[in-house]
Amino acid sequence: MVQKSKRRPTQASSKRQAQDEVTPTVSHLFGEMTWLLSQSQLHRSLTIGDLEWLVMPALLHEQFYLFRDADRPVALATWAKCDEPTVSKLERGVIDPENRLNLEEWKSGDSIWLVDLVTPFANDENKHRELVFADLISGPLSGVQFHFHQLDVTTGNRTSVTVAADAGEKLRETIEAEIKKAE
Repeated sequence: MVQKSKRRPTQASSKRQAQDEVTPTVSHLFGEMTWLLSQSQLHRSLTIGDLEWLVMPALLHEQFYLFRDADRPVALATWAKCDEPTVSKLERGVIDPENRLNLEEWKSGDSIWLVDLVTPFANDENKHRELVFADLISGPLSGVQFHFHQLDVTTGNRTSVTVAADAGEKLRETIEAEIKKAE
């Protein structure tokens, strides 16, 4: 019988492994983002070229948040930091080719716009979209005023919405008040 040696990992390999676990690579994150888009009815018809203007700038500028259920990605938010000309493009709608943001426009100013919120597993029962939005205003966009377009799926009309910088704090206060009422 051949016995395998039980080698202990070196300190360098342990550190490298720990870094790999803590800091995913750009390609890993891009893969998770792309997978989420492929699960979304609204996004699955995008082309590979669309990923260049819709996903890569957010990834490269670190203006995104992947929401997870344990280790599985379940939602994605991307946002741009815009100057006035870029805001004008967003207000006209980024799906039109002439309004798509280039890499520099994603980080061109101080006005923050939620470009996309991808929640492919949301439904009326699990309230996934609402939970993701609550996480967003309590986490990565906590204390920050931002804007987004709300789409009426029936009419196709877009409405511009502004979220106040204190939205996360107000949500926390409301939840705490409801908990006290229930006690």
